[in-house]
Amino acid sequence: MMLRDLVRACFAEIGIEVDQNTAQAVERRLRQAYGGERVYICSYPKDRARQLAHLAGQNAKKLAADSGISERHARRILRGR
Repeated sequence: MMLRDLVRACFAEIGIEVDQNTAQAVERRLRQAYGGERVYICSYPKDRARQLAHLAGQNAKKLAADSGISERHARRILRGR
């Protein structure tokens, strides 16, 4: 059930509405392919940096203040590290 909700939420986030049957089919496929496995999905730090930079207007001080992270960490994120 949780996996089906995640599938629907991911598609909804990008603007695609998924009906219950399609979500169940995707869930079945994922369970068949990865059932019992510990799946590791790495993040894309540069994509996150671009998103945060867009929100902060390329300003490390503002990003640090808005997000609650340190200024040094904000600079590292904006540089894509």
